[in-house]
Amino acid sequence: MGVEGEGPTVASAVIVLGTEDRLSASVGQECGKLSAALVQLKGECMKFLGDYLIRKNTPLEEPDEVLEESLSDDEDDGDLLGDVAGKKDNKSKARN
Repeated sequence: MGVEGEGPTVASAVIVLGTEDRLSASVGQECGKLSAALVQLKGECMKFLGDYLIRKNTPLEEPDEVLEESLSDDEDDGDLLGDVAGKKDNKSKARN
């Protein structure tokens, strides 16, 4: 984040997410080239957005029912694939 007194601001960004989440970031000439300043600014913005998404969208705990359903779905799919593979083996044996 930029600090007053570091020289002129080269790049700045303001991100407002909802009423409580706000980021105001800026970088000055201390970064050297403009591309380096933009990379630093992008990093700060991505960190802010990542933290926001983790706070707002990630469930603390996944219900057990969802896990059990996904496991039973995987087992059912495996049976179907095994049946298809078994039929192919029988056809190849019949040709020989």
